[in-house]
Amino acid sequence: MKNKLIWLIIIAVVAFLAYANKDGFLGKKNEPASPAGQAQQPSNQAGENGSESLQPEEGKTLRGVLRASNDKKRGNLMLELDDSDRVIYLTSSRDFSSLYDQEVELTIDGDLNGFTLLDIKAAE
Repeated sequence: MKNKLIWLIIIAVVAFLAYANKDGFLGKKNEPASPAGQAQQPSNQAGENGSESLQPEEGKTLRGVLRASNDKKRGNLMLELDDSDRVIYLTSSRDFSSLYDQEVELTIDGDLNGFTLLDIKAAE
């Protein structure tokens, strides 16, 4: 009788763990974290009709004012784009503090849905 009770408890625990893990109870099922230098989600969503282009203009460069981020969860840098009200949050381990509050040009690989930051330099 005692042996059956132990097996019943073991089976119940295994069943609970299998069920809890299936629903993400034990481990969070998040999207992969953005690597350093990759864009976080833009702060504004698509325009009025929802079809705003996500391709940067002038072939893989973005222009705007670089600032320290006001939301560290989204990134340590933010770029206020010149051509819209949009703000792009960036995460980078490189020190770009000398370019804060200046007009800069970002060189990227990808589009605004997901890109890798190649360089940030003062705009000419």
